[in-house]
Amino acid sequence: MAERARQAAPQFGMDEMAQTKLRAILVALAAAGGMTLVGSAPAAAAGDPILSRLVGEWIGGGMAKSAPNANPEHVFCKITNSLSADGKSLQQRGRCALPAQSTSIKGTITASGGGKYAGSMQSLQTDGAATLTGTGSGDTIDFVAEYVDRLSKKPGTSKVSLIVTGEGYRLVTNVTGRDKKPFLASDISFRHP
Repeated sequence: MAERARQAAPQFGMDEMAQTKLRAILVALAAAGGMTLVGSAPAAAAGDPILSRLVGEWIGGGMAKSAPNANPEHVFCKITNSLSADGKSLQQRGRCALPAQSTSIKGTITASGGGKYAGSMQSLQTDGAATLTGTGSGDTIDFVAEYVDRLSKKPGTSKVSLIVTGEGYRLVTNVTGRDKKPFLASDISFRHP
């Protein structure tokens, strides 16, 4: 699929830098696929208090941009999260799609105590798994996703903030642009279907 996306990208007016940024957005979406912050927790989830709230099915919709001056595109995600027996690890499965590309989501997030989280996320956009590290405070968890881009073979980093809202949560992703300045790459709101 990544090869098909690379070949099709020129017909959508995307240069190599835009393709790289789009892949960074998809990695960030993959990284956030299971990091849902609102929901009912199973009674057996006595582990981490945030991860216990991540369980369930979620749908998300919003915008994503491949570059600071690019037009925003609609993005849609459908994610299912399940908690390990001890309540300390979250397994994620699902899919996120843009008009020209779609990627499957598969990963794990583990609470290491003291508001710290770590994990990995595999998608079609990464060469190997993306590494996730983060800290949580109040209604926000801030993650850093580090990965190697599958097509360019270059390392990338995305900053992902998850913000609890009354009806679900927001996922806000910032990526460093060509000018070395961060730009808002995606803003997606999630809710239960």
